[in-house]
Amino acid sequence: MFNRRILIIDHHDETSEAMKFIIESYGESLCDIACDAVEALNALRTKEYHLVMIDKMIPGLNGAKVLEQMDQLVDYDPLEELNFKQGKTVPVVLMSKEDTHISPQFPLKHFELVSTLNKSDLEYFLSTNFAN
Repeated sequence: MFNRRILIIDHHDETSEAMKFIIESYGESLCDIACDAVEALNALRTKEYHLVMIDKMIPGLNGAKVLEQMDQLVDYDPLEELNFKQGKTVPVVLMSKEDTHISPQFPLKHFELVSTLNKSDLEYFLSTNFAN
């Protein structure tokens, strides 16, 4: 039984497929992959996610702009069923090849930037956050 649905937004196929494989191998999460901003926004319009992991730079827009558009264009409340209308937000992890300093206070309504992650720390992050 899957307890979490995760959206991975990254245009590097090898990275996103490896992340999906690792996360799903722990057995409690199901991942979808979006390669660009259009795919990401379409996925967010049609499914509810417990976590979004987004690359800082994707074709068409940078991760911060995609976060803004995610919040504006999602035409349903992605939290209604997940959080029983308690006003909680969907956590977002922003990934980058270099250290990034986007404020965790990034102003969003439905999503919350909870962490920035250097991709060199990705394996450690996945093992500590998704292992049973």
